[in-house]
Formats: sequence, structure tokens, C-alpha cells
Amino acid sequence: MEVTLAYTYSGTTYSQAFDLLALKGMDEPDSLKRNAVVHEYLDGSIEEQIDGFFKSPITLSFNPTNSAYRRRFLVNWLIAERKWVVYGTYISEGVTDVELISQWIADIEHGRTFQVNLYDTHKYYDWQDEPAEADDLMYLKRNVKITGTSTSPQTFTTGTAPLDNPMDNTENWPAFSSTTHVPHVILTPTNDCQFVPCLVGLSTIVAGNVTFQAFVADMQVPSADGFFYVDVMIMLQAKP
Repeated sequence: MEVTLAYTYSGTTYSQAFDLLALKGMDEPDSLKRNAVVHEYLDGSIEEQIDGFFKSPITLSFNPTNSAYRRRFLVNWLIAERKWVVYGTYISEGVTDVELISQWIADIEHGRTFQVNLYDTHKYYDWQDEPAEADDLMYLKRNVKITGTSTSPQTFTTGTAPLDNPMDNTENWPAFSSTTHVPHVILTPTNDCQFVPCLVGLSTIVAGNVTFQAFVADMQVPSADGFFYVDVMIMLQAKP
């Protein structure tokens, strides 16, 4: 299975796709911690008061990788103050264990793998086993060419090339509202590209469209045609 790791450093968001051996506790209730307190009364009776729950922890078991580039990204993700995991329509932001320890499968260096625990800091009130509702809050366009550089970031706006209509589901981009939702943009390299797509600052909603700036990090391997491509995922978080 594949997940996308993303983290923010000095106002720039970096993201990269990783293959996993296993993912536990993100889309199914393998482990959770209730936010609860038990009240004991003078007559001996007890009552439990529950105010939501936390996914605790989400466990990611990574496929062995020979790429030092990916291992360095994983380290940067681990030590970042803001980091999250994206899997399908699920997204979790949180904190991780203080240590990152590799395991060598069969004591072989090329079998180096990692297991990471992410403690989701968001309080949940129900567990949506069927993410149909979340699907309405996630928008995707694949194989988008990205040409921006660190000295000249590229501006993207939904409904305008290269994020023109339609999206991957053949529908047009919707009209976004900054009064009801906050947009989160995740960029994942595609078409056999190897690079870190960098998102500058925060995405915003202007005149009903999501707009953001991004560029290709200096360490890179382009697609066969010499260009770079990303899958653009926009997820909406409802305002309280």
C-alpha cells in the first residue's frame, strides 16, 4: 500500500509517497484511546463520561528501501514539528516517537526497514469506516506538470491550467468557500519522477478557487520526457 508523508519547515511543505508493508489504526480501529473520565458517587454508583477518542497510535511499517534519498526524507519528516500522513481520503496530523530505529530483515543492509508510530492529535467523535462522506472533501488531479524552481515558484489555481477542468473524476472543480473550510494541498511525484515537491506557505481560497505556489526541489530525477509531474490532492478541513 502507498501513503504520502508531508511535513512543514520554515513555511514550506514537503511531501513524498512511500510504500508500506502495513498500516494500522488509520482507517480501521486497531488502536484508539478514549478521552474519558469515570465519576464515583457517594452512593457507590459510577458513571463514565466520554468526550471523543484519539487514534493512538497509527503504526506505519515501511517497505525496505535502498534509496538514501527516501531515508533522509523520512528523517526530516520525523524531526519536523508539523507532520501528517495521507492514505486515500484519510489524513492524520500528529507527533511521533522520539526514536527512529531501523530493522535489518535477515540481517541484510538492503533489507533495512522502519516502523513508526504517529499519535494523531485530532480528537474524533466517530469512526467513519466507509469514507464516502470524506470523498466529498477530497479533490484530485493526476499527472500535473510542475515547472517552478526555488527562485521562481509556480502558481497553481484550480480551474486554470495546469489545474484546469475536469478533475480526475471527470467533474469540474467546485467553488470553494473560505468561510466554511480550510484547504490542505498534498503533492505527490508521479510518472516515475523522483523529487520532493515543495509547497510555499499556505494554500488559500481566492474567488472560490484554491491557489498555492510550489516548486521542484534541487535533488531530482525527471520523467522520461525530462519534465516533472505531481498528483495534486486538495483536502478540506471544516472550520469549527
